[in-house]
Amino acid sequence: MANISDVKPEHQRHARQVDQETLGRLSAAELRHRAAYAAQLHEAASQAQAEHARYLTARARTVMRSKPALQFIERDKELGQLAQGSLPPDPVGW
Repeated sequence: MANISDVKPEHQRHARQVDQETLGRLSAAELRHRAAYAAQLHEAASQAQAEHARYLTARARTVMRSKPALQFIERDKELGQLAQGSLPPDPVGW
């Protein structure tokens, strides 16, 4: 379980965008990485033109609010296994 204090002080304002449910499922390393990446996006947005800056800040918000990577990987495996189970047998092996 990650905590806001796991993140560098200069990135904590970005880490606070994560909802409590997601924060409870993130590892500390993933939270630190997300917050650092969001800070880089905001830094780039401060030097970009308006349209591109809006895109970069929206991307930073999306990164911080997305579900944990582990949850995505586990769900992808489950769906892959379901798909394998629903496929007909391989005709080459007949």
